[in-house]
Amino acid sequence: MLDFSAIHPFGDANGRIACILADLLMVKAGLEALGFGLIKELDRTALYHAVGLAERNRDLTLLYEVIERYNPAALVPQGQGKIISSYS
Repeated sequence: MLDFSAIHPFGDANGRIACILADLLMVKAGLEALGFGLIKELDRTALYHAVGLAERNRDLTLLYEVIERYNPAALVPQGQGKIISSYS
């Protein structure tokens, strides 16, 4: 998903489409949607900063932290109590 915005030809809709695709992939895998739309409404600055760092540094740590702050259920596989992350 990190590379999607780089190859998608429409600069004004990359974020919306990437959010929809990320949620679709999560739901298809049996997980809860990440809810980037809600996170964006609650803290656009933190989300954009985290996504920018993830794209530049290939490090999802801050993005996981933002998701965990606003939608912790999205990082917990059904039937398990452990949060999915690159730093656990």
